[in-house]
Amino acid sequence: MTGHWLADPGYQPETPGAMRFFLQPQAAPGEFAQVGVLRRRELAGYSELEYEFAVGGGSVVGVLYWIPEHSLVATSFGTTLQPVRRLIFGPMTDRGREQLVAEFDQSRPTFMTAIRNGLNLAFQLGGFYTYDDKADASRKVLLAFRLPDPESAELLAGRNADACAELLAASLRIWFEVQQPINSAAFVQSGPEWEWDEIARSVGKSAKWVVENVDNIKTVLQFVRSVTG
Repeated sequence: MTGHWLADPGYQPETPGAMRFFLQPQAAPGEFAQVGVLRRRELAGYSELEYEFAVGGGSVVGVLYWIPEHSLVATSFGTTLQPVRRLIFGPMTDRGREQLVAEFDQSRPTFMTAIRNGLNLAFQLGGFYTYDDKADASRKVLLAFRLPDPESAELLAGRNADACAELLAASLRIWFEVQQPINSAAFVQSGPEWEWDEIARSVGKSAKWVVENVDNIKTVLQFVRSVTG
């Protein structure tokens, strides 16, 4: 293990069991199998895969999940995206929704692509998937991909680092997009006022860590993009 340069020394990763936020400051404690470049745990309903990025003398750990019943590999945003998704699908005038979608298409293109792919069940392209996590009885938003069988086998064997990096890079892009300020002009016809602070209140401990370390994580994102081309 390399030094962990992104997190406060006192910060501990979330405990394995239920699905964890997709980015962690370090590997979680406990038993795991080392499978190629991945640490793998078999949990209730899915396999958890930890993938460590070594960058600039330090590291950060990405967390992915293999859900065999749906043949999906995914990252979890927990409940942190729910306020933004409710904003899009909540009650508003047709004109207001058109304005909001147009604004989001410009400011949050990856996020909107994931919404559309999820609605169309186009998971081969990557889309949002709502998953009921039986481990903690909570509903979580996943960015999910359906990989071809050979690629899935390579991933589970820890030999498909490119797939890990691409999924984590897409997850990071989405997370940075949803942090951007909303153009208030998009809400002229949108109905009820929206309190963007609700997102901050909905953010869990791991997501708070991501926000606090945003500058360093941007460096990780640049690294991931360089790896994936």
